[in-house]
Parts: sequence; structure tokens; C-alpha cells
Amino acid sequence: MFHLVCLAWLFFRASSLTQVWEMLTSMFTRFHWDVQSVNMLTALVLFSAPLWFVQWLEVKTNDLSAATKLSLIPKTALYATMIIMFLALGNTGGGAFIYFQF
Repeated sequence: MFHLVCLAWLFFRASSLTQVWEMLTSMFTRFHWDVQSVNMLTALVLFSAPLWFVQWLEVKTNDLSAATKLSLIPKTALYATMIIMFLALGNTGGGAFIYFQF
């Protein structure tokens, strides 16, 4: 449903159907790898790795709370990794809350 809403936004944002077509085709044909793209992909993979591990563990053990049942050292390592990732890759700048503009 979310993707349909985003697709519908194109029609409301564009000034013509030609512009809608250009935006749709550019999403799939005008992608270029640059430093920012690689950095964002790297951050996504690094940030997701601990979560992939937890998902794999849940599937392997057929237990949705498998991560909480780990022994002390693996659980501490997992939680410490996640906290460090949040601090290292999180947004530290922040901006003004958008609703304060109104």
C-alpha cells in the first residue's frame, strides 16, 4: 500500500503526464554509482548485519525470542554491536521539527 501511495504522489507532484513518465523511467535507468551511493549502501549493510543475524537465529531455532535466550557473552556482543552502530551511524545533526513551521 505504501508503494502505491508513493506512486500516486508522482501524479500529484508532476505538472504533466510526460513528467510522470520521465520520473518513473529515471528511477530505473539513470542510476549512477558515486561515493554517496556506496557510503549509503555500506551503512545500510553494516547497520542491517546484526538484525540479519538475529533473524537467522530466530529461523534456525524456530524461536522468536532466541536473541534474548543467548548466553551472556554473545548477547552482550550483539547488544553492544547494535548500540555502537546506532551511535556511529545514527543521525547526530538533526533539524527543526517540520511541524513547527506551521
